[in-house]
Amino acid sequence: MENNFYSLRTASGFTQLQSKRKLLCCLLLSICASFLSFAQTPGQWVWMDGDSTTSSPGNFGTQGVASPTNKPPALFGMSKWTDKNGNFWLYGGSDDNNNGIHNDLWRYNPLTQEWTWMTGTNTVNDQGNYGIQGVESPSNRPPSTNNAITWVDSSGNFWMFGFLKFFVYAYNDLWKYDISTNEWTWIKGPHINNGAGSYGIQGVPDSSNNPDVTYSGNGWADNAGNFWLFGSGHNSSLWRYNIATNTWTWMKGSNTGNVVSNELPVYGKKGVEDSTNNPGIRQEFWSWNDINGYFWLFGGMVSLGSDEISINDLWRFNPVSGNWAWMSGDSTLSQQIIFNVYGTKCIAKSMNMPDGRISYHAVSWTDVNGNLWMFGGTGGGTYGQPGALFNDLWMYCIVGNQWTWKGGDNGNQHISPDSAEASPGSWGTLGLPSASNTPNATIGSVGWADNTGHLYLFGGGDLNYKVYNDLWSFTIDSSCGACIPSPLSSFQSDNTYICANSCINFTDLSNNATSWQWSFPWATPASSTLQNPQNICYPVEGSYDVTLIAGNSYGSDTLTLSFYIAVHPAAAQPVISLKGDTLLSSASYTYQWYFNNSVITGATNQFYIVSQNGSYTVSITDDNGCSATSPAFNTDISVGITNLTSNNSFSIYPNPASDEVTIFFSPILGSGVGGEVSIYNVMGQEILSRHFIGSTFSLSFGEGSGEAFPAGVYFVQVANQSGRWVG
Repeated sequence: MENNFYSLRTASGFTQLQSKRKLLCCLLLSICASFLSFAQTPGQWVWMDGDSTTSSPGNFGTQGVASPTNKPPALFGMSKWTDKNGNFWLYGGSDDNNNGIHNDLWRYNPLTQEWTWMTGTNTVNDQGNYGIQGVESPSNRPPSTNNAITWVDSSGNFWMFGFLKFFVYAYNDLWKYDISTNEWTWIKGPHINNGAGSYGIQGVPDSSNNPDVTYSGNGWADNAGNFWLFGSGHNSSLWRYNIATNTWTWMKGSNTGNVVSNELPVYGKKGVEDSTNNPGIRQEFWSWNDINGYFWLFGGMVSLGSDEISINDLWRFNPVSGNWAWMSGDSTLSQQIIFNVYGTKCIAKSMNMPDGRISYHAVSWTDVNGNLWMFGGTGGGTYGQPGALFNDLWMYCIVGNQWTWKGGDNGNQHISPDSAEASPGSWGTLGLPSASNTPNATIGSVGWADNTGHLYLFGGGDLNYKVYNDLWSFTIDSSCGACIPSPLSSFQSDNTYICANSCINFTDLSNNATSWQWSFPWATPASSTLQNPQNICYPVEGSYDVTLIAGNSYGSDTLTLSFYIAVHPAAAQPVISLKGDTLLSSASYTYQWYFNNSVITGATNQFYIVSQNGSYTVSITDDNGCSATSPAFNTDISVGITNLTSNNSFSIYPNPASDEVTIFFSPILGSGVGGEVSIYNVMGQEILSRHFIGSTFSLSFGEGSGEAFPAGVYFVQVANQSGRWVG
């Protein structure tokens, strides 16, 4: 019994262990399968799901239930979001199977690779159910729509504004979808076909404000949780929506005009924000958010006379300053086709540039490094006219301000104003990467980016509105067109205010530079290719520019600082004169005396009383800070000269004085014998001389005294038969 019991327990434990191993193996296989689905070859596309043929009706399955057989129908012009768990969502869109518009909401899980039909009617051209404004309800649903503008708030809720219904009805309503409840709420808007906007006062939020009907614009979410909207097709107005207050604010741009009103862009200086810059009225442009909180838009369509042309300019908006900056692309608008520069695939160059093109809700992404990605679109002709449909893939490197052609066909092979050529796709085998795989050239596709370096692309149609429901994944190749920043010039010098015939040193502060070309007009030398030029000398007074062109293999950047170096006149050489035993320098701002080429400590006055014979010089500095040194002055006078004030030989009072002073002489001066009192100004000029007898001498010099002279500093010299004293 014991043995049997023991055997039973052992068998039971073994069975449990086997079950755990089987479960563990299943988990490992599931994890490995998920991992392998992302172990794609960098730089290659994989057809992940859907059909390679057009007009697929899809397979809705059961609402709310994920299944590997589920798939949306063929669609273009959908709206999209990404939730906090990394799932991809799409809403609405037009098909070519039932010739109608959907209001279905779908979720795709990139880990399980399964679609789920979440809400909607599974029919086309549904009128929707608005319910009560501001009240969430399971019966609420937006109408069938395409081309709506979307955002995700900080709580993970989805927002949608301004949509086209049945191709002819346009609305300017705002909706919110709560993932946790799977319910919609009509938040704001009049629910009126082609409802007019209510602008209010620019910069002032108001509950009655509402943007125009929007069917060709785009939007962004800022770091503070506000939503922004630009490009209504009616004017160049820029709007901001505050969730907390449920208010729109007209922030910038015009509130009048329309797409043919010729409100063209105001470009300003490339790369520089300015309050007057404006992208103008445009439709069908790409939009991105970068990781630094800036908003970006590229290209689109503008009106030029009677024509509507595609353009290729790139703009950045700073939501903090509220200003636009034109970053790259062509600013010369004309009725000519704006051509591209593809360059070499995977090589970033500052001269590379996509065509002027129209997005028509073509795909754009932002990768984990904040770089901007763009796929497809139309161009090569005026809007409504035959042109080209692209399947090229581009990346814009924010750091280097460079475009790189990353994949797809070179559009120069297909641009033709007289035909609607399109690059054909090559689907390959479902689930397998290949260098020959490439999506079809489409419009109206949507895309998502995950956090592991994959870009996803879904659906879209061709110029004949033949529509797809294929899902693609692209693995970013970090070695293809790596972002190597263009140089940015910057420098400083060890001084910018110098004197003629002086020299200064320059220090390069540029980023990403490997070569340097300096220009120093009127200096010696006048140019340099060193990184940090030294001893650049300026012989002539004036104000001078300095220019640095910093370069690397990807381009160059020029910085000119106007009037950067101020050169003052050289200081006049001082002249020394001798008055008795006192050396006097010509006037300047500061002084320093030297004896036999050595500094005399404390001798910083305009005069110096000689205490020993030898060679004297004085260095002066003028009020511009320029210095000069006098020629040597050799003294040969009798020794025993005494400074009157150093041994209390006499006193002067009051000091300072205004109209009279008295000088008291001590016995060591031989008072009573008599002598001469002389007074000198700071220029060394004698202005008064008097004979004295006794121990005191008074001098009146106020008005009416006959001895008046200007206020200032004066020197006194006393001489008699016993010697000479100065004070």
